[in-house]
Amino acid sequence: MSPGGSALSSPDPQGVAPPGSAHTPLQAVRAAADDLTAALEIAATLAPDETERLHALIEPLLTHLDRREITRLLLGRAAGKADEAELGAFADALVERQLALHGRALRDLQGFELRLLAVPSGAGAAGARHAVVPVAVRARGLPEITLRVHLLRTEDRWRIYDVSLFGMGLIGLQRPVFTALAAEHGVDGLTKLLRGVSTRH
Repeated sequence: MSPGGSALSSPDPQGVAPPGSAHTPLQAVRAAADDLTAALEIAATLAPDETERLHALIEPLLTHLDRREITRLLLGRAAGKADEAELGAFADALVERQLALHGRALRDLQGFELRLLAVPSGAGAAGARHAVVPVAVRARGLPEITLRVHLLRTEDRWRIYDVSLFGMGLIGLQRPVFTALAAEHGVDGLTKLLRGVSTRH
């Protein structure tokens, strides 16, 4: 990102709502992109052993995610058999696993930019619960790719629950593994497995 520039540009005036208006899908993606860009700029300055600071950088980003929906989709039927404490522990362990697996990549990612593409008319209209926002993403040394950001509206706020590429969502790709493990070990057992993976990285 150039000095004084923005991490995200939008040709669509829907992305900027007047004060006091409802939170929109475009605003949600814009806010998430801005926070991610700020976190990546700081992460690039961290030493490999500064894991606590990396965790602190990630915390604000989690507010843009619908962790309840992500958990429900990943666990399938097992989610309905678990209590809130077990689901919360699984969601926390999932974040720890992702940081353990991809923390280094976050520190090395530079020049991140996200650009909103044309949004279908009516996306995020009053009464809608789901919305999809297409974006173009690029980083230094990597080709630009087009992603579709999937959002769900809960409590008058839009949150991200999936990102898809060529019609394949990240959640959908991982769901078969998670549902099988949850069916075999239970949600609590799967949480322990995830934490075991995190501590080995």
